[in-house]
This record gives sequence, structure tokens and C-alpha cells, in this order.
Amino acid sequence: MSRGSRWDGARRALRVAVVAGLVAIGIGVACSKTDKITGPAGPLQTIVVSPSPDTIPVGGSKTLAATGQDASGRSISGLTFFWSSSGDSIATVTQSGQVTALKTGQIQIAASVEGVSGFATVTVSPTPVGSITVTPASATLRIATTLQLTDTVKDALGHVLTGQTVTWSSDSTPIVSVDGNGLVTARALGVAHITAASGGKSAQATITVSLVPVRSITITPAAPSVFVTQTTQLTAVTKDSAGNVLSGRIVRWSTANPAIATIDSVAGLLTGVGPGSTQVRARSEGITDSVTATVSTAPPSTVVLSPNVSQVDVGQPVTLTATVTNSTGGIVSNPTVTFTSDKPTVASVTSETGATGQILAGPNAGTATITGTSGLATGTATIIVSLVGVDSVHISAAHDTLTTGQAEPLTATAYDSSGNVLGGRAVTWQSSNTAVATVNGSGSVTAVGPGVAVIFATISGVKGSLALVVNSVPVGSVTITPAADTIQVLQQLQLTATVKNINGTVINPPQTWYSTNTGIAVVTSSGLVTGVGAGQTMIIDSTGGKADTNTTLVLAPVASVVVYPTPDTIFATAPKATVQLNDSAKDANGNYLAGRPVTWSASSGNFATVNSSGLVTGNNVDSATVTITAMSSDGPSGNATVAVLGHAGADSINFSDVSHPDTLSATGVGFDVSDNATATVLDTFNNDVSATRLVTWSTSDSTSLVINGHASVANVVASTPVTLSAVNNVGLPTTVTVTVTTTDGGTVNVKRTLQINIQP
Repeated sequence: MSRGSRWDGARRALRVAVVAGLVAIGIGVACSKTDKITGPAGPLQTIVVSPSPDTIPVGGSKTLAATGQDASGRSISGLTFFWSSSGDSIATVTQSGQVTALKTGQIQIAASVEGVSGFATVTVSPTPVGSITVTPASATLRIATTLQLTDTVKDALGHVLTGQTVTWSSDSTPIVSVDGNGLVTARALGVAHITAASGGKSAQATITVSLVPVRSITITPAAPSVFVTQTTQLTAVTKDSAGNVLSGRIVRWSTANPAIATIDSVAGLLTGVGPGSTQVRARSEGITDSVTATVSTAPPSTVVLSPNVSQVDVGQPVTLTATVTNSTGGIVSNPTVTFTSDKPTVASVTSETGATGQILAGPNAGTATITGTSGLATGTATIIVSLVGVDSVHISAAHDTLTTGQAEPLTATAYDSSGNVLGGRAVTWQSSNTAVATVNGSGSVTAVGPGVAVIFATISGVKGSLALVVNSVPVGSVTITPAADTIQVLQQLQLTATVKNINGTVINPPQTWYSTNTGIAVVTSSGLVTGVGAGQTMIIDSTGGKADTNTTLVLAPVASVVVYPTPDTIFATAPKATVQLNDSAKDANGNYLAGRPVTWSASSGNFATVNSSGLVTGNNVDSATVTITAMSSDGPSGNATVAVLGHAGADSINFSDVSHPDTLSATGVGFDVSDNATATVLDTFNNDVSATRLVTWSTSDSTSLVINGHASVANVVASTPVTLSAVNNVGLPTTVTVTVTTTDGGTVNVKRTLQINIQP
């Protein structure tokens, strides 16, 4: 069912409800006020919607309640109502009865069920205004000008309200008026307050009307002339007491004799009515000016310009006079003539007064035709313009000395041979040195870099010149890198200077380098320092009044290097496996030079090594003599001799794990069949060097005793255990000698024997 159909049904139900209501009223009259109706409710007769009537502000909402009643007014429970609004654009209603106000107006909200409807009248009121502001709050206007004021309406929570009705008013309409949209118009001097009101709230804007008074008015032209039935436009210029033109002032025009001429009171358009003269007045703010307007009876017929032909030089003026005649041949007195030139660059009209026109020749040579027009009549004159020869050109400047980056305009003036200024001539500009200064086509010169440049201006082949000096921007700082250094005699070092101007820009001006003590170090013009003698000196770079200093220390060259102690002896192993060597550098006079670096090296790294601090370490190899060298960076060196022993030398061999002598049994009865044995090698310092020595084990009788199952075991580490086993193939008691041999450095043999008794 459509919403319209539902609303029609609701209205029909309304009529039924009204009838039922009347019946209910009749019943109510018949009964006593104290009568009480009891029993179950009857059929649905009416629906009561409450509250009704009700008012909801725009944007607000409220939930309505509906109650079904029978003919006796008893409430009927368990009913589900259908809710509808007669105007959804004003307010909507949900099926729970909640009404939401959208815009101002009045509607009916219906609750319907079982063909019966109840109604509530809801009025949507504007949202209450909390505040209103006017922008701008104050302004100053001149008479006859306007200003649009704007209003902002907000509710009590500060939300902007739209669509509110705002009433504008002025407390002084003669001074400032305001229309219904807030457009104010300044009408007279003074102060007025403009009020914007809405919803019981208001705000004001203060408008001040000020006006510079008119002190004079001048009508142009001063002697207007017009033909009968024709028009001419008059203008009036209003000025203040200081002579400043006041624009936008209201001027009212009038004539003394409308039978001769009339004038538009606002536009100032003068119309000729009859021949004669009349006063024309212009009035503004009480100030009046008047001129005499002449109305001619006959229109001009011919215009003759005199002189008809003029030959002049560029820059010379020519006055042309127009003679105007009417159609009867009579001369028109005081005619108004307009002068025009077909070639303004050859001859231009500078001014015109009545029948006289002022013409200026130039700036170009040639022939121009000047036309004088009066009404519909015209006349012409020929102006022949020649160039006057340029004799000299002078360039003028506010300054002839500039700083890099500055700019200034130059002016070139041409003169003839009599010293007269020749205007209107084309100028060509040129700079002799664009690296120093440039100049554009209009004569504006820009300083580029320090130096001297000659600026030339050429007019008609004649050249003038101006010498322009350009200075660099003053030096702000000089910084030398490095700030300090150390070199040796005859050694060189390149210093770098960074020069900046006062603007912080790096520049490259000429620099002056010098040493405060040339006996210690000298410096070239490019900052290259050379050591001359031992000592310390200051290297200075000076430019543009600024300077920086470098400290240079010159060291004397190393003449000799002494290494000590020497000679010395070390071993590849403890107790003396290293030795610390020292160096001492001296100059040619034998003076010690402290802190000079040296490079250490060994003649044979297979026997000994040396580190960067001179510590020598022996290698675990055969003995040798090694030369240790300390070389200075200047070239001279010193040596030390170190004797290196590959080891401390084997001195004795001991046995462990077996008794001496030991007894073994071939059958294992009463004694062990085998036993483990280890050789211990001691050096001359009684240090155990077994881990670094190889030994050979051998037996004197391999038929009775074997070592690791063999007659001998060669080149095993001394600390490695071996197994001695009894064999005794002969079946008789015997004594076997076990021998251990080590080779010390490949040349020295150390031997030790062990007696083993074998029992069959």
C-alpha cells in the first residue's frame, strides 16, 4: 500500500473516531461522574495519541504514545500501531512512534490499527537561536559606497544554524541604510549601527561614513561647442583642497537656458537646441563650476589646416590651426577640432584646444598626415620630419663605482652640434668587459666581477662611453687547511686557503702567502711549504684585510740510527725466547731526535721475527745469527745482531712407567708379559722439552723383547708411551738392553739405556 493510501485510510479512520467520540461524550453525560465501568474491554473504538498538540524544534525528536480504547473508554492492550506522517519533508516518524523534526511547519502524525486511526498535531519550530554575529564588526565607508555584511547564527551549543530568518536594521538610515540581505549603503557622513536579529538574539556592526570634501570642480572642455541637434560629452573633475582628484563623487549638471542647450543632469551629455550661448553648470557637494557652451546653427562643411605642409626636425613642435566653415560658407567661430596622426612615431598629437593642435615631430623621421576633424568635416596637413645629426652622446649614472652584484640604470642623452638635447632616438648599449659588468637594452647595468668595464651607448652611429669600476664584495674570512703540520727539512706540504666574502660565499681573490721565519720554512704564492731548517714558524695567508695562520714544525733529518742492546742471544723456547731492542735517532751533529718513527725488519724470518716496536722472537728451528734492522723514514738505519738457538739443547733422557731394571715374564707367571714406557727429555736448564723432541726406541735382542711389536720404533714424540713385550723364543733367562736416542738440532745425540730381565 502506498503512503498516500495509508494516509487516506487514516483520515477515514479519523472521521469514524470523531463520531465514536461524540457517542462516547453522550454516554459520559448520561452516567454519573462516580460511575465506574468494569468488565473486559470491548471492540476497538478510538485511538488516543499523546502528547497532542506538541512542538518540536528543528533537529529535535520526541516519541509519541498511542492507546486503543473501546466505546466505554477502556484501554485495549496488545495492539500494534502503524505510524505515518502527513509531511515527511517537515517531520518523519518511525514505527516506534519517534518523531524527528526536519524543517519548520505543522503536520499530523497518525497511529492506525484495525482500520481505526488516532492523530496528533506536531508543530516544528525553528531551532532556538543561541547567538548571532555580524562580520565585519566595524567598517569605514565613503558616501555612495556599499558593503556586504554577513551574519552567522548559532544555537546554544555553538552549532551554526542555516535557514534562519535574520532581520537587518539601521539606527540611522539617513547615514547608512541596510537592505534585507545585509547590504549597507553609505549615504551621509556619520556613524550608524547596523543590527542583525534572529530568534530573540542580535548583534551589531558599527559603520563609519567618511568623505574627503570636494573643494573644487573643473569642467572639460572649458568652452564646449555643439551644433544644433548634436551632442558633446562634458566631464567634471572634482578635487580636494590639496588638488587631489576625487573619483566617484556625484555630479549634477544643468544649463542656464534650456532653449539653447540641455544637458543630462547625471551623465553630462550636452545637446544643442538652438543657436546661441548658455551657461553650463556642474555641482558636487555644494561646489560649482560653469562654462559657456556655444551652439552653432549649421554643421561644419570644410576644415582647412594651416600650415598645410611643415618641414621640421625630430623633436621640434608644430602648431596647426583649423579653419572650419559651415555649409553656407560661413566660418564657424570657436569650433572644436580633433587632431589625429596616421604615423604617431613620426608626428604625434600632444594636445588640442578648440581649433588648435600641438604636434611633436619624432622620434622617427618620415612623413605623417595630420587630420583635423570637426563634426563630419575633415582637413589634412602634411608633416615632413627629418633627423637632426647627433653630435655627441653623454652617459649619466648615479654611481661610477659598484660592488659585485649591484645594479643601477644608466641614461644616454644625445646632443646636436649646438648642444641641444635630441630626444626620441634609439640607443644601443654595450659593455667592453662582460666579466666585469653587463648592460641590457634599456641601459640597466649589473656588476659581475671586480675590475673596470667601459659601457658604450650608441645613438645614430655616435658613441658615448662611461668607465665603470666594480669592486669585489669585501672578504669576510680566510681559513687555512691544515691549521698545523709537521714536516722535515726539504720536505714539502701543500696548504689550502678557503676565502669567503662577507656574505659567506667562497671567492678566489689574489692571496699573499708568507712565512714568519724563512730560515725554518718558506712558502710559495700558491701555499706550497718547504722545510728549510729545524724549528717552528707561522705560515700566514692574507687577502682583503683578512688572514689565517698555519703552524709548521720542521724536523731535522735523521743522520744515524743506533740499535741496542747488541749482540744478544735468544732461544726458540723458554726461558729466553725474546729480546726487546731499542732505537735512538741522531742528527748530523749527534743530537738525539726523539719521536722519529722507524721500520723494523729481520734478515731471516725463518730464525727470528721482529714486530713494529722492536720485540725480537726466536723461531723453533735450527740455530742461526739474525740481523735486526731499524730504518728511519729519512733513510738512515741501524743494526743489531741476535744469535738464535733453535732450542735450549737436550741434555738427558729419563724413563717413566717402568722400574730400572725391570723384569718381564715370557709366560706371565709371577711377572707381567709387557710394560709401558715413556721417555722424558730434559734440556740444559732441566726443562721438560719432551713435547718438542723426537726419539728412537730400539732393543738389543728382538727375539726376547719387542717394542710395539718391533725391534725398534723411530721418530716418535718422546712423551708418547711405547709397549715393551717379552718374547724369549730361546727359553732361557736373558737381559735385554733398550736404548732411547734423540737428535738435538740434527747434530747432537743424547742416548739412554734400560735393562730388562726376561724370564722364560
